[in-house]
Amino acid sequence: MKYSYNWLKEHLEGELPDIATVMREVTLRAFEVEEVEEKESDTLLEIKVLPDRAHDALSHRGMAREIGALLGVSRQPQRHGEAARDVRVESVGVVVEEKTLCPRYIATRINNVSVGKTPEGIAAKLESVGGRSINNIVDITNYVLFDIGQPLHAFDTAKVVGGIAVRLAKSGETMTTLDNKALTFDGTELVIADDEGVLALAGIKGGKKAEVTNTTTSIILESANFDPTLTRKTSQKHNIKTDASKRYENGMTSAFAKEGCDMALALLQEHGGSGVQIGATTDAYSTPESPVSVSVTLPDINRLLGLMLGGAELSGVLTRAGHMFTQEGDNFTVTIPEERLDLRIKEDMIEEVGRHIGYEKIVPVLPKLPRKGVPHKRMYYANKVRKFLVERGFSEVITYSFAPKGEGEVEVINPVGNDRPFMRTSLVPGIERALRSNFYNAPLLELEDMKIFEIGNVFAASGERTLLALGAMGGTKKRWKSLQDELKTTYEMLADLLHAEKNILPLPGEQSGIIQVDFDGMISALPEPKAYDVLLEEEKVIRYQKLSAYPFIVRDIAIFVPQEVGEAYIETLLKKEAGDLLMRFSQFDKFQKQGESRISYAYRMVFQSFERTLTDEEVGGIMEHVTAACNKENNWQVR
Repeated sequence: MKYSYNWLKEHLEGELPDIATVMREVTLRAFEVEEVEEKESDTLLEIKVLPDRAHDALSHRGMAREIGALLGVSRQPQRHGEAARDVRVESVGVVVEEKTLCPRYIATRINNVSVGKTPEGIAAKLESVGGRSINNIVDITNYVLFDIGQPLHAFDTAKVVGGIAVRLAKSGETMTTLDNKALTFDGTELVIADDEGVLALAGIKGGKKAEVTNTTTSIILESANFDPTLTRKTSQKHNIKTDASKRYENGMTSAFAKEGCDMALALLQEHGGSGVQIGATTDAYSTPESPVSVSVTLPDINRLLGLMLGGAELSGVLTRAGHMFTQEGDNFTVTIPEERLDLRIKEDMIEEVGRHIGYEKIVPVLPKLPRKGVPHKRMYYANKVRKFLVERGFSEVITYSFAPKGEGEVEVINPVGNDRPFMRTSLVPGIERALRSNFYNAPLLELEDMKIFEIGNVFAASGERTLLALGAMGGTKKRWKSLQDELKTTYEMLADLLHAEKNILPLPGEQSGIIQVDFDGMISALPEPKAYDVLLEEEKVIRYQKLSAYPFIVRDIAIFVPQEVGEAYIETLLKKEAGDLLMRFSQFDKFQKQGESRISYAYRMVFQSFERTLTDEEVGGIMEHVTAACNKENNWQVR
């Protein structure tokens, strides 16, 4: 947001230091000053306010309070007066149908207004921060927005039929915005409507139906607070970004609505025409906000920040920052200003103190920690399980916590992808996918089967917990039969290791199976570990080889050779004749019939290139060459 330096100073009693000092302190302890521009007798500051402080700092008063607190300059109390009310002016009927989406809605009717030129002081301020002067009514609402941060809107009373309703739009309902954009609603948007139709898109944009023009003589002034999430979604859906939506979508206090209304009414009485009549205000505020208090102790602050503050120094920091508080010894109970929605817990308050003290004044000190770490129970037993399973040929996998529809109960508001909008409730689907995808590469890895496990969290509607899953897949039904027994035996040994029940689940499937158990339940009765007994062992030097991005092709060859021929000679010949594209080579069968003078050897050959995708014809040519070379050997026969 762009801030006028002169406008900021109106909210402070004391003098601000030079602009360079202000820029340095604000950048170091609050917000990033992105640009400074000299404009006539004023200085404009472009300051980046992040969402966590948008509720109070996207206004001149909010930024002035922050700057004053950082530099020790007192605040200037608000100076607008109270508007006189005329009992002859009819009050506005307001019905809020969606109270959770509109916690507060204030409407006031003002008669005998004269739409005309904006007072020079207000117009100049708006133009200094990039605004455009339109007329006295619209400019006053914008002035309040940039001054204290409360959006306002004015409707032409003569164009409003009946009362005001704050409701969800009807599916198919339409509205034309003030800038002539036609909108069609799907029923999820919050709107301001009269008895005939939509007047405005709540918190975002007004409509043409009740637009204030030069002929307007009576207005209804709106001041409200709207749900931040719905405001943001609606703004994105219809691609409408406004100064109002920017403030509402980051959250605001409902207290600003009354203050903004009072401020605007006082300005309208002064600048809205000579015969202005202001009616009673209708304030629909079903659940008023309660003050928020946070308790914090001086020792906690000093311990977490690494400071040695005294009670008097802390009191000074809190007072400068505008916090009311009570003190009992080292205990401080701080009443949070209603606009500071970012301060809700003790840690928030400690961070606030550290920021105002200045992080650069905090000397970094390494904490005093014991030489031996205290084991974390779940991590301790998880590491024991990992070591046990890896020693038995299992590989650990980490699968997605995000799951497609049908595999989860808890839906993510902002999913990482539309294909996985839920949180998983089981490890089984991920293990199944991992088995299939890894088994495809088994020939390249020279594996006959696949054994994997995962220790991971699942997220049911009832809560989060940790599960353990073991999975295995065999290349043939025969291999799977022995692998199934191995999987069950491994789990039984693991259960013995953890003193858990051997409640093995069934293993469906003809070539694969998965066991899934509640890991948290398995270790719940185990004692808390006192020290780590699974130590890191010195690893052998391992050299990793890059894998090709191109697919591989598998070919098998079986050869009858005289029994006096050695296996080393056969393998040397095959590798030589296969050439550089042979990536993996392994023997998978050997037999000799009774009374037969020859032995049959079977080999699996995996071909792959680092430069291109191989074709069947290319590999077929290689195998023909290998076959011919074998058949040339004395008494060799390729089967």
